[in-house]
Amino acid sequence: MDVRVLLILGLLAFVSRSRAKTDSNECLPAKTCGECIQIRPQCVWCKDPDFKPSRCDHQDSLEKAGCTALGIENPRGTITIDKNKPVTNRKPDVAEKLKHDEITQIQPQKLTLNLRSGEAQKFTLKFKRAEDYPIDLYFLMDLSDSMLSNIENVKNLGTDLAKKMQGITSDLRVGFGSFLEKLVMPFILTTPKYLKNPCYPGNCTAPFTYKNVLSLTSDGQAFTREVSKQQTSGNLDSPEAGFDAIMQAAVCTKEIGWRNVTRLLVFSTDAGFHLAGDGKLGGIVRPNDGKCHLENNMYTMGHYFDYPTISQLADTLSENNIQTIFAVTQPFRGIYEQLSGLIPKSKVGILSASSSNVIDLIIDAYKYLSSEIILENSKLPKNVSISFVSHCKNGMSQKGENGRKCSNISIGDEVTFDVEIVTEGCPSNGKSETIKIKPLGFNEEVDVVLNFICECECHKDNIPNSPACTDGNGTLECGVCRCNEGRLGRLCECSRDEVQTEDLDANCRMGNSTDICSNNGECVCGTCECKIRDNPEERYSGKFCECDNFSCDRSDNKLCGGHGRCVCRKCICDANYTGSACECPLNDSTCMASNKQMCNGRGVCKCGVCTCTDPKFQGSTCEFCPTCPGVCAEHKDCVECRAFKTGVKKDTCEKECTYFNYIPVKKKEDLPQPFDLPNIPICKERDALDCWFYFTYAIRNDNVEVHLAEGLECPSGPDIIPIVAGVVAGIVLIGLALLLIWKLLMVLHDRREFDKFEKEKMNAKWDTVCPESLPSSLIHITPKDDPSLLFNKSLLASTQDFNPSRCDHQESLEWAGCTALGIENPRGTITIDKNKPVTKRKIDVEEKLMPEEINQIQPQKVTLNLRSGEAQQFMLTFKRTEDNLNAQPDSLSSEVILGNSRLPEGVSISFVTYCKNGVSEKGENGRKCSNISIGEEVKFDVEIMAKGCPSNGTSETIKIKPSGFTEEVEVILNFICECECHKDKIPNSPACTDGNGTLECGVCRCNEGRLGRLCECNRDEVQTEDLDANCRMGYKMDICSNNGECVCGTCECKKRDNPEERYRGKFCECDNFNCDRSNNKLCGGHGRCECRRCICDANYAGSACDCPLDTSTCMASNKQICNGRGVCVCGACACTDSKFQGSTCEICPTCPGVCAKHKDCVECRAFHTGDKKDTCETDCGYFSMKVVKKTDLSQPLYHPYITHCKERDANDRWFFFTYALNNDGNDEVHVAETEK
Repeated sequence: MDVRVLLILGLLAFVSRSRAKTDSNECLPAKTCGECIQIRPQCVWCKDPDFKPSRCDHQDSLEKAGCTALGIENPRGTITIDKNKPVTNRKPDVAEKLKHDEITQIQPQKLTLNLRSGEAQKFTLKFKRAEDYPIDLYFLMDLSDSMLSNIENVKNLGTDLAKKMQGITSDLRVGFGSFLEKLVMPFILTTPKYLKNPCYPGNCTAPFTYKNVLSLTSDGQAFTREVSKQQTSGNLDSPEAGFDAIMQAAVCTKEIGWRNVTRLLVFSTDAGFHLAGDGKLGGIVRPNDGKCHLENNMYTMGHYFDYPTISQLADTLSENNIQTIFAVTQPFRGIYEQLSGLIPKSKVGILSASSSNVIDLIIDAYKYLSSEIILENSKLPKNVSISFVSHCKNGMSQKGENGRKCSNISIGDEVTFDVEIVTEGCPSNGKSETIKIKPLGFNEEVDVVLNFICECECHKDNIPNSPACTDGNGTLECGVCRCNEGRLGRLCECSRDEVQTEDLDANCRMGNSTDICSNNGECVCGTCECKIRDNPEERYSGKFCECDNFSCDRSDNKLCGGHGRCVCRKCICDANYTGSACECPLNDSTCMASNKQMCNGRGVCKCGVCTCTDPKFQGSTCEFCPTCPGVCAEHKDCVECRAFKTGVKKDTCEKECTYFNYIPVKKKEDLPQPFDLPNIPICKERDALDCWFYFTYAIRNDNVEVHLAEGLECPSGPDIIPIVAGVVAGIVLIGLALLLIWKLLMVLHDRREFDKFEKEKMNAKWDTVCPESLPSSLIHITPKDDPSLLFNKSLLASTQDFNPSRCDHQESLEWAGCTALGIENPRGTITIDKNKPVTKRKIDVEEKLMPEEINQIQPQKVTLNLRSGEAQQFMLTFKRTEDNLNAQPDSLSSEVILGNSRLPEGVSISFVTYCKNGVSEKGENGRKCSNISIGEEVKFDVEIMAKGCPSNGTSETIKIKPSGFTEEVEVILNFICECECHKDKIPNSPACTDGNGTLECGVCRCNEGRLGRLCECNRDEVQTEDLDANCRMGYKMDICSNNGECVCGTCECKKRDNPEERYRGKFCECDNFNCDRSNNKLCGGHGRCECRRCICDANYAGSACDCPLDTSTCMASNKQICNGRGVCVCGACACTDSKFQGSTCEICPTCPGVCAKHKDCVECRAFHTGDKKDTCETDCGYFSMKVVKKTDLSQPLYHPYITHCKERDANDRWFFFTYALNNDGNDEVHVAETEK
């Protein structure tokens, strides 16, 4: 074991030394001190004049090589703090008012770093959130018409927000801006009428892109006045020009009035946003330039520049230290949360329907944003890197990208960041660079000046034309010669014209070695001159002096063992010798066994000694095998007679069993083990008395040794009890396992049956998508290619106008009120035009028919009327005609394969064969039958289906024929593309608003220039032809939510009989009377109904405002809510501990002591005995009592909160009763009628 440890330690030392040497090699190629110090921080330079080894290396290597302490050049990086104003600490008991430029939140403010390549410089930044820090808040609002109700709640934002934020800051300034859309088509209508009033025939202000309504001010009344003046406007599409507005609000610092304080921008909208590239729709292709373009507080270049990109917006907000709060409605929450993930220091808040929660939203978002500190840095010079480690509250530290931030930072909290900056090489050609580090959303920053160490100090002390450089042919700098033009060499001793390369030392290095001339010579102008040894017999040789004749291995203290010669550090052995030191003779006579085999054929002879290839064998010629099968049995009798004087050899023991050394041991555990003596078998054998004994057999130093354990192991009889118990337990466990398996299989079966039932129930539902509307220009009955869809042709002019979708399933149309005569449902048909039967000859009549008289396929001509999606099927019969009844089928005529001519687009065909022996196939195999003999008949099912209306409704003809036969089937395809009612159209019908359309199948097909269901709209007055789409709240949704009519693309909501009840909203989707009710009152009489949702009064909650928030009814006598055992829900206690009951969770009928508590009263009430028999009427009337049979006492199964009691009465007899609370919360006692 000790030898192994020493070997491992030696190996580790060698690897460590090799690694150190390899690392140092990185330093060696440097030729100047400046190059050296840029390789690695561990590389230093020796400037001693007479230093000959490589000058660039690790310091310890140079010192070992003889470099003096003064000769070491090892400049290190430094950090200097230039400005270190402490963070502001205000005293809580001093009401001090500081200017914003007097507040410091980050320390230090300026540092200078001297950086050496590869050497990191670290410093610590401290950040503390200052108390009462000023805030500039700019409210940017979408003024599209849908935001009309929000203005009222925003106008008081200035004064209300200042009051609510008093605990955060006393210096709050607010401003207001609004935005709409770019003033180009297709974003707005550019006709003069709509440029003045885009809401015509309604009333609203002219459209605009962005305007700064009020610059930042501390006058809350001014904010209220200006916002109150604002009017909404309108545009065509839903997304708005919010990005344009954010960009202008961010870059127009002077116009908005931003200070160097906390800057908040609140972006409020109920719509999406346009991105860069959307401007192309309006012909705007110039990218946004990110500059301020406000004239008279209006954005004037919206028509010239495209919308900003998201990355452009994020960079601009970050550069201007603006934190963004997106106050948006619920439908757009997802898209703005994705946008917030791309913009640093931004937060999304959900705006209520009328912006009533905007102030709370802003305060919550500000607290969230200001509580997170994120450090960012300006662009770094090339090859310079920076990393952060944060030390936040509660001792939490983070690295990587998370090392830049700390969260949940309250006002007055202090956190620190460790900053590490490192450079590789010499960036910027050694010129100084300045980077900035700042917390996102804050105006303060840290300046970090970076100076790069690119040269050593000794560079300044150079000596031009120094005599040390061979006759003044170079400049002596840092101990080395920098040669003049035309000179080369370490001392400038070589002329450039005399050598092939400028790197002379490279010619003197062998391969990738770092040693010059293998450290055995000197490099003279690129050629090695080897050293001369004191012993003239010992010589260096080779191009790089890499060889010698004296460093070979030795044996018996002789070079190459005296049996060879040393050539280039390697022994060349004489005949009959081998090995690295020629120490191994090739004579193998010592390995020859008695059977004349080398090592008994079980090994190889190496240097005159057998090495056994099979590890089981031992001995000088691999003759012994102590672990081979039969070793134990072979020696068992001798071991038994020697040890115990028993066995078959007890009488001949002394003669036959003396060939081994017998060594007794006490126990079998004391026998030699395989790890003590390799290849040793441990034998276990029975003696004459059937007892076990143990021994080992081994060969040591050519002697046989047997170790034997003296103790015997004799068998004992079986223990019956454990065996019987084990069998019984096994039977029980197997029975239980079988029961569990049966139960599991039943559960799986039931679950599978239930899933099957659920699936069939789901499949029973309609699964076909009907069109949401039927445009007047499309009367085809092929929507979604579903033949089960029908069309209703009820006349619009009739008294029973049909308003739902006219195209639907028949039962849906009938349920919606369509008459039976109004249903249009043409179906496909099949007509057989030519059906000549296949030829059948009589066997006993020899008849000769002409070819044209023979018919092998039937029918010959079919006409199909095809409706889209509805398959038509017919059968073809084929029979091979008899000509020679004894003829055998051949490989060609015995196979019938049907082919068809080219199909029209949208038409498909499929076949199913019915061949001999009941064989039926589909797909491509459905076209053919094989092994058809003469006279045999086969059939084919043919299915043809059309999708849509192929060939524009023109009839097509296709042909089906068996390959190799002349007969064919002609199939005429007619496509059903119109309904029958199409023929009964009425041009210029009065039903179509003054004859402005043709009445066709119950709908109006409008004349040129007219639109609408009844052609009531002028095309010039609307923006889209699909008017109903403008009246739907979403895809497939009802027109005007079924609460109004769509008039030229605008919903006109129904009026209710009750004037207090109203529908409203762009799609009539809201009303004020369909909210939940409580006590038959709308919103329980404690709130108002807005858009089918109750807005509850203070102190009420719930969908019907039916839940009072007052907890006085839940207050127990100990002044605790529900006695601390429950929660107050809608004014009633819900006990969290199921044992407790009562109005304030005060009663526990099942708690210990219940029986003893009520025992005396139950005894006096039931039996008129006991301690309370005299005061029973006054003390024991608090419960209702019922006398029952004992078997009728309530059980916990039927009453979960019941206590069963068993008590002794005054006569020492047992009686039984139960105690519980009934459904009314009153005490109830049941007593067993008989005493025990």
